[in-house]
Amino acid sequence: MLPFIRGTLAVLISLNLVGSIFLAENALHLPDGKRPDMATESLDASQFSKSAGASSHFVQVHASDAAILSAWLFTPSHPNHAAVILLHGVGDTWHGVLGQARFLLEAGYAVLAPDSRAHGMRGG
Repeated sequence: MLPFIRGTLAVLISLNLVGSIFLAENALHLPDGKRPDMATESLDASQFSKSAGASSHFVQVHASDAAILSAWLFTPSHPNHAAVILLHGVGDTWHGVLGQARFLLEAGYAVLAPDSRAHGMRGG
């Protein structure tokens, strides 16, 4: 009886470990097929900025490790000369902060909405 319990316990622990790795990977990163292309992102940013009464600009920065970091900069029509960087959550993209961006744009803040590494169109 004791070897059966040990074997069952070992199988359950192994399945739990494999399942946890699978769930974590899928929760933290968008699948490659779900990543938007540049045309879709430009259209989304353009539509959002028009509805929020702002202008949008695509910006990129080259990091010291040669990664290209990208973001959308939204500028309100009546700026208060202050800016905010909105960072999305794990497994999300810049689209996830549009509600907060609209609120801040209406208050006159410029908003920088980057995608974290390995999120959206960004590399690792």
